[in-house]
Amino acid sequence: MTISRERLEELLNQASRAKVAVVGDLYLDRYGMGTMEGIAREAPVPIVRLRGAGSNYYSPGGGANVCANVADLGPKTYPITVFGDDPNGFELRNQLVSRGMDPRYIVKDTERVTPTFEKFYASAHGSPKQQVGRVDIENINRISSESEDSIIGALREASKSVDAIIVADYADTPGTWVVTERVLQEIIDIGGKTDVPILTDSRTRVGQFKNTIAIPNEFETAVATGIYRDTMEGKVPDDEADRAGVKLSKMLGRPVFMTRGPKPITRFDGDDLQRLPTIKIEGEIDTCGAGDTVDAGIATGLASGSTQLEAAELGDIAAHITVLKVGTTGTATPAEMLTFYDENMARG
Repeated sequence: MTISRERLEELLNQASRAKVAVVGDLYLDRYGMGTMEGIAREAPVPIVRLRGAGSNYYSPGGGANVCANVADLGPKTYPITVFGDDPNGFELRNQLVSRGMDPRYIVKDTERVTPTFEKFYASAHGSPKQQVGRVDIENINRISSESEDSIIGALREASKSVDAIIVADYADTPGTWVVTERVLQEIIDIGGKTDVPILTDSRTRVGQFKNTIAIPNEFETAVATGIYRDTMEGKVPDDEADRAGVKLSKMLGRPVFMTRGPKPITRFDGDDLQRLPTIKIEGEIDTCGAGDTVDAGIATGLASGSTQLEAAELGDIAAHITVLKVGTTGTATPAEMLTFYDENMARG
């Protein structure tokens, strides 16, 4: 690490006065916890019995997990998204509001469903619970033109008062995303004419978000720049990842922060490349949601007045905390950030 403890604490204190908007695809994660009790009579499938109110619980997923990570780091958080007019939308809205977020920019669309991942865990004969099934509830149609207008209006209004904007472009089915072509163009326009930092995490379209600071992983970067095809597998070699990062930064006209799993975050600004000092962690880890945490940490840093490298260190520290929370999509708090710094600075 290069950031001092005093500077880290200063930025985290400033974060409580910052405002961050998150626009994109917000999901509800619904967990069913039960027991495996035999095979169904009508089909050769296992029966998972869920008993009592405590057998189900919910948490923010997708872009909503980015929101949760931002909120837990301190900034006032404004989700900008489209929900269905359904029970899952009601639950997800409650999840966000209970974490202190402002729901004013959440749009209801009666032609949509609220994207939901239902995950079922079960045990048998006292064995540990493990995931045995998953049901994805996703949209097959685009958002309405009225919803699209509302999202664009929300972006224009929020960009005048927030300190950073995160784009969570997560929908898997092309054309169903909240960030439509019109919304995408609005993001590009805002990025070109304001000083508000816009950070983009897009699974399939990161190369289209000009005037924004991209935070892709190495594979997304290589695919976006044509160095890899999306059908290719395996780790991206260091030299190809570096070449892709330089190319993507030039395409977008902004710096790129590329994540590489356990390897250091790499910052690209045109031909300039800088690898972020990081800390090696030991023990069991769970990387689910770590990218969301990095997004939130970088945005929180920039919204709090940090340099870009300081922001990347905030994202790195926060992600180190959440990957150690095995079995859950966790977040990091300012207190956890400072404790992690104190415990790990000695081995830097």
